Amino acid sequence: MSISSLTKIALLFMASLLIATACGQPSATNTATNSPASPVTSSAPETATHSAGKPKININEAILSELDRVEAKLGIAGLSNQIQAGRPYAKIADLVTKKVVTQEQFEQVKDMVSIETIALTGEAKDIDYMLKLGLMKGHMLV
Repeated sequence: MSISSLTKIALLFMASLLIATACGQPSATNTATNSPASPVTSSAPETATHSAGKPKININEAILSELDRVEAKLGIAGLSNQIQAGRPYAKIADLVTKKVVTQEQFEQVKDMVSIETIALTGEAKDIDYMLKLGLMKGHMLV
């Protein structure tokens, strides 16, 4: 019994759709490794984290999605782009001297930002790399 070419095309399409869907969905083990409880080892001193336990945002190296946390805290549209455009910063107070934010706004976010580089190691480095790859893939798809 021979399968018609239309049936072959339909089967091929369904198989490729199944593969594409499976590749696009995160697995249960992948989701578990992206948990925020992953250990982060840094070469920076203890001052590299602020009161909420999250690492400070390096205003010289952070990507826009990380800088969006500062933007959300202050409620200023486009602040992430302004911070990025004002780079490099010698100290965090340069946000005020370069007129990116006012002194009052700086007081609200000074505990969130830093110019210290945090060196990730081990699993945290791998997770950071995969997160950045995922962000790039998302931007490419858009």
